[in-house]
Amino acid sequence: MEKGEGLGIHTVPLARLMPEVTGDDLRRVADAGVAIDQARTDDLLWKWEAGDRWSSFHMCVTEHHRGGDAYYLELEVESHSTKGARVIVATVNVVCWCREDHQFHDVAEVRHECEDGGAVADAFERTASQIIGWLKDTHDPVQLRTRVGLPSRAIP
Repeated sequence: MEKGEGLGIHTVPLARLMPEVTGDDLRRVADAGVAIDQARTDDLLWKWEAGDRWSSFHMCVTEHHRGGDAYYLELEVESHSTKGARVIVATVNVVCWCREDHQFHDVAEVRHECEDGGAVADAFERTASQIIGWLKDTHDPVQLRTRVGLPSRAIP
């Protein structure tokens, strides 16, 4: 297995991780990743790994708030050799304050399954736009939980 990490999308070996994405489509993915990096205010860390017939790369924006609260924005792009598809998933998560501890809750998610390089580029651009919108939106976990009807504080 091969793995790595770096600061910014330009450190991710996109062509090696996504051989089905070539030429202009690969440039579109890289450009969308740069747009995400430009909207981020954290360390810009991206991680990646690859095996014999699979690969993935991801980034996560983590913010810790008072009282043990937290905000997480994650993007994962991975291949599944059994399905032959590339999956792009982005989520915003917050800490769970339910009676039964679920640890985290997704308050927003986008998911795409792509069969070819053009579809990967299209889906990655759409997902990047959504992520940039989330980065511009509130990162307050209380407000985000309230939007989706989750408890905002621990319930005794």
